[in-house]
Amino acid sequence: MVIALLPLKEGETLGSNIGRYADLMGLKYTTVLRRSLFGCHSDPQSRLPTAIGHLAEQVGDYWSLKPEDIVKKHTEFQYATMMASRMVRENILQVMLSAHTGEALPLRILGMKGERTAALRYCEECLAEWIEAQQTPYWRIDHQLAGVYCCVKHACILKSVKRVQSVRYFDQTCFTSH
Repeated sequence: MVIALLPLKEGETLGSNIGRYADLMGLKYTTVLRRSLFGCHSDPQSRLPTAIGHLAEQVGDYWSLKPEDIVKKHTEFQYATMMASRMVRENILQVMLSAHTGEALPLRILGMKGERTAALRYCEECLAEWIEAQQTPYWRIDHQLAGVYCCVKHACILKSVKRVQSVRYFDQTCFTSH
């Protein structure tokens, strides 16, 4: 099966892209879509999602990205593993690319969890630029990182919105958050 997700924007999180697609298609929840995309259960709040190889196969005709590029450009992998050894980085990358067996615990490194799930952050300046350019706003990875509260591009404080909690795994967009 091939799924026609929207093109990824620079630095966009996977959840943002899936949420934008769900909005466009009129989906209330993303559970079934995520299961089709990843071939298994996939929590939208995961910092280091698994089964990216399966995702790349499903959207390959539309994204034209290698699985490694999806991991490195659209997940927190680069940031979460920045200080890890090469061997640890390669092991985590392989786990993220491989299919989820249902037995492994969610990937965590250095105890990173919780903080990101409380709120999604955005820059008012980035948002204004996208709206002025008639581009769809999206969640940027660098705005969602633990400990980051300032936009690198605009040097302004990021705004926060409460993350929607749902048993059906709803991927929030910038529009459904306001």
